Amino acid sequence: EKGIPRDDDGIVAWEDCGPAINNAHKVYLQAFKAATLSEKRKLLLDATAMPCFEFPTKGKGSRDALNMDYLGDLRNGTRVLANEAVLCAAQGDAEGAVTMLAAGYGLLAHHARAPTMLLYLTRIACQGLFDEALRATLATQTLSDGQLKRLDEAVAVATRPDSLARVWIYEESLTPGEDPMAYEG
Repeated sequence: EKGIPRDDDGIVAWEDCGPAINNAHKVYLQAFKAATLSEKRKLLLDATAMPCFEFPTKGKGSRDALNMDYLGDLRNGTRVLANEAVLCAAQGDAEGAVTMLAAGYGLLAHHARAPTMLLYLTRIACQGLFDEALRATLATQTLSDGQLKRLDEAVAVATRPDSLARVWIYEESLTPGEDPMAYEG
């Protein structure tokens, strides 16, 4: 187990992704810009299934990644998956509901590594939407042991205990007066 890093270079080494691994962040950006709901849903499912997510904090694209539009897009993507889960449950499709919920908690797990306070708080709000969709699913569907296990594993991964520590460490590593959410378009 790696220790908690003390500076920005340590944060980069702390991430689980390597440079040769496909980064789900790029697929999330495509999903957020998708023209149709079905395309958005497909891309979100693709992104949440990817094992690697590294939120850019340095170099080209990092300012774009940290802008306020991304936070709104993340909330909208959350609504797509949460609403789909509730719809599937209401239509008697327990497996579809579990798939959407597991994807939603996967989205939260990916963003647990994102190191800014605004993104952390947005992620917590998004978790509330998935928790409500989970409650609605459990109120209307009887899930199998396998489905419950999938959800339990998805929730466990999404609730990463070091998320807030990452935020504090990253923001402490910034140059005094540097705003990680500043965007000059």
